[in-house]
Parts: sequence; C-alpha cells; structure tokens
Amino acid sequence: MNSLFYCTCMMSIIFIDDFLVYSKNVAGHEEHVAIVLRTLRENKLYAKFSHAISTEGIKVDPDKIKVVLNWNLPRNITDVCSFLGLVGYYRLFVKRFAMKKEKFEWTKVCQVSFDKLKAVLAEASILA
Repeated sequence: MNSLFYCTCMMSIIFIDDFLVYSKNVAGHEEHVAIVLRTLRENKLYAKFSHAISTEGIKVDPDKIKVVLNWNLPRNITDVCSFLGLVGYYRLFVKRFAMKKEKFEWTKVCQVSFDKLKAVLAEASILA
C-alpha cells in the first residue's frame, strides 16, 4: 500500500487500511484528498470513510469507541494483541501508547494502563 501512495507521503499517513490526509489549508486539503482518491480509483481500490471531519478536527468513529469501551479484560498475550490491533491506528494520537514486555503478566499497572487507554480513546473525540 505504501508503494502505491509514495507520492502522497508528505500529505498523508497510511496505516494498513486507514488514511489520514492532512493539509495546511482547505484548498490544499481538497487537492490532497483528490490525489488519494484518484490513486485508489486507478488501482481499483475502495475507500470507506469512518471519521467525521469538521472545523474542530477529525472525530473518532463512535462505533469504534463503543467496541473499545466494551472490550473484555485480556486473559493472555493474544487478547492483548487483538486489542492493540483494534486501537493501533490511534497510536499516532496517544502519547506513550505501547510498551513491550517479554513475559505476559497482567498486573495492576497493566489494568490501570488498559483502563486509561480506553478512557483516552473515548474522550479524544478530536484526533488532530
């Protein structure tokens, strides 16, 4: 995907199947979005928009936040990876998003971090 959108690297962030297009002004943004959409069309790819964009910024998809808030407590490393996969896109907007630990052990610190991450994602309705 990155090779297809190499020409847009100064105006977009691509994470697996999510695109964030940014610009200095409205006119530039319209041009940048048009380039991204044209590149998708030329390569027979399709876009599904899951963010609300306003003058306040980019808003989080409320359905994704519901899934995050209702996520069950992880019981093993696979559960943790599944949760991080779900919220991984938002890593760009959450300070100190992830830490790596060799052995899986769910501690009070893990629980506090897990709850805090869910709360930050739920409260952060404006991403940029």
